[in-house]
Amino acid sequence: MDTPARLVLVQTADWDPLSRPGGFEPFVTALAHGLASSSDVLVVGPGKDRPVYRNSGELFSRQTIDPHSLRRTLALMSEQGWFIAVHNLVGALIEVTGPTSLMLHGPPNMANGLPGRLRGFESPLDLDWSETLTEVQRHGSLAVCSAYVAEQSSLVFTTSDFDVVHPPVHPLFASVLRQEQQYDVLWVGRVTKNKGLGWLIENKERWSFAWQWSGDEYFGDDSVAEMAKSFPSVPAGRGVVEMADLFSKTSVVLCPYLDEGFGMVVAEAAASGCRVVAFGQGGVVESGRAEHVTLVPPGDVVAFNDAVCAALAAGPVSQDGRTQAASLYSPENSVLAYRDHLRRRLDVLK
Repeated sequence: MDTPARLVLVQTADWDPLSRPGGFEPFVTALAHGLASSSDVLVVGPGKDRPVYRNSGELFSRQTIDPHSLRRTLALMSEQGWFIAVHNLVGALIEVTGPTSLMLHGPPNMANGLPGRLRGFESPLDLDWSETLTEVQRHGSLAVCSAYVAEQSSLVFTTSDFDVVHPPVHPLFASVLRQEQQYDVLWVGRVTKNKGLGWLIENKERWSFAWQWSGDEYFGDDSVAEMAKSFPSVPAGRGVVEMADLFSKTSVVLCPYLDEGFGMVVAEAAASGCRVVAFGQGGVVESGRAEHVTLVPPGDVVAFNDAVCAALAAGPVSQDGRTQAASLYSPENSVLAYRDHLRRRLDVLK
């Protein structure tokens, strides 16, 4: 069976590459572009109501729907024959009775309610943990962003099986021109505890290299942000253009991440021509497959320090290395994997 004729892709917020870049937007946009050749695609996000619109050059439509009415709207669209494919927002699906797909972008975490909610940011779409378990297991087969998330999810959602759909690296990262290096060593990520910025600061006396940080404090942890205030920082970017520009001026990117669902920074920095040093754990084992990414044991200060020094000494990454890094996670591969997942959902539900 082919992919759905009419498909709604539900993202976690009203992300838009023109007006509000960030979050999972590049992933969902890539899927929408790839699926628009065979399906009527509408990308929906919760936010302030906005009628259906279409950005210049896009072959699919977008809409922003108030989160208080999103569940009912999706249920009505399902009744009208739309296939509802939701990313992370488990609570958006509970009134939908027709064909659905659910994709998880990170491992389940009972402490903060993931998937589907963010601690400190209440939403009318939120479910409690028992409701989340019930809703996820109703779907049977899920899409996930990495084999690591599949492994972690299988421990919680015992009646589910999983299709891995790796996020794509935007082509701009592979094509951005390298510039004069402004930053020798840079930590990049969201300012949350699992991203390792606090770990770098706690071990500041043990590093043989100077470093700076560039962090997005959106959905971050206040304790980490406060700790980092006294350390040199670089303005963070959220959109693809800003991030590619940042990487083009950076030699080595630090990613001491733990329990990361995939680790887009690792893959994007590698495609941009940065050498990357990261913890070899979680989804980073998958995102860090490029030859100029060095994975070290989590928490090993000596190995991390030595790897960063070696990366600085190694010099520029070759164009072939960048091309190889980008090809591992091309938009085409992601769309094919997601298309296969949707077809499998249709076969199960028919």
